[in-house]
Amino acid sequence: MWWLPVESGAPGVDPGQPLRGETPAVQRAQQLLATDDATLATQRLAEVARWVRPFVTQARLAPGRYAVPADMAAWLPGVQHGQFQLRVEHLALLRAAMWREVEGEALQEWLAESTEAAPLWPMPAIDGKRPYGDRSYYTIDMAEILGRPFAVDGQGRPILDPVRVAALTALHEETLTALQVLFLYGEMGG
Repeated sequence: MWWLPVESGAPGVDPGQPLRGETPAVQRAQQLLATDDATLATQRLAEVARWVRPFVTQARLAPGRYAVPADMAAWLPGVQHGQFQLRVEHLALLRAAMWREVEGEALQEWLAESTEAAPLWPMPAIDGKRPYGDRSYYTIDMAEILGRPFAVDGQGRPILDPVRVAALTALHEETLTALQVLFLYGEMGG
């Protein structure tokens, strides 16, 4: 997992290490696939990038407490005593998020920065500038997605309550952990 360092930031799959662990991504993919074929492992790893968004929007996982691996618990927000409380709100935000994939001209630039020693994988991430919609303040989009929009003033502008904005900001940061929990425990139907 990775926090995209753009504006408000957002979670995504780490382009430098898309699979958990210290082993390089292709070698880890070979281990998971039980193959010596590095080309096949590379292809499958690239294909995984295309399945991230559909998985996030369609995977089934009930809200509740979930264990977070010890090697991740220290840096994932919202983890307490090795557990994360996944809420309906986390799932709603992940499913409504504005995902970005590296493609076209951007893919060529991305691949030009990748080296054999430090490969970069074109993994998707939620848009760090506008994670949930087109508003300048992502918390306004969040409030609407969650069915509790901000009150508006006489000119129709949202009235941003600082306490509520802080709570929504914390919830947004916890989507990093929620995404990891979804990857760990979520299941696809059929």
